Amino acid sequence: MKIFNTIPFLIILFTSFLGSSCSHKDEAYLGWSDQQLHIKATVASAYASPTIYWQNKDSFALFIKPRGSAGFTSLVETNRKYTYNSNLSIFELQGNSIYYPQSGNIDLIAYAPYKNDVTSNYAIDVRNQADQKAIDLLYSNTTKEINKSNTTASLSFNHQLSKVVFHLQNSDGTHTGLETINIEMQGFYDRADFNLTT
Repeated sequence: MKIFNTIPFLIILFTSFLGSSCSHKDEAYLGWSDQQLHIKATVASAYASPTIYWQNKDSFALFIKPRGSAGFTSLVETNRKYTYNSNLSIFELQGNSIYYPQSGNIDLIAYAPYKNDVTSNYAIDVRNQADQKAIDLLYSNTTKEINKSNTTASLSFNHQLSKVVFHLQNSDGTHTGLETINIEMQGFYDRADFNLTT
């Protein structure tokens, strides 16, 4: 009977040890530090662009790769979603925290607005322009060679699409009769794939 009484104790002890061995501090032995990655994001202004300032619940996606690695072949983080909290004026990461590596540098690549099925190509479709902000592609790939000494990483987004605005008026400077004019532009693509890796 002593043997049967000892077995459950050993099982509980072993499983408890496994559960406690997965804390983040132990990840330092796997190459990760205790320094969390915090993000600050800005958008370059563009004339007539619908996206100049972040609004509540705006989101972007972040990819992280080792410094200088080619393409997305060695990603550390893939399509991680950040959402803007206008009350706190910060972007909040959805899901588990991201930590800097214990040593070495990383490069950051990001795009907005966020899509949950993006791997390396972002599908552009501007056929429906009822909500222009939803199709206004922003891209950032200039935050490179950062490490755990950079407590906050800064992303600078740039607009990847151009908006064409027509200002119409009659020869006398009035706008009478121009309310229902349709303008058709030819020779433009309305769908494309944007390669995030280049």
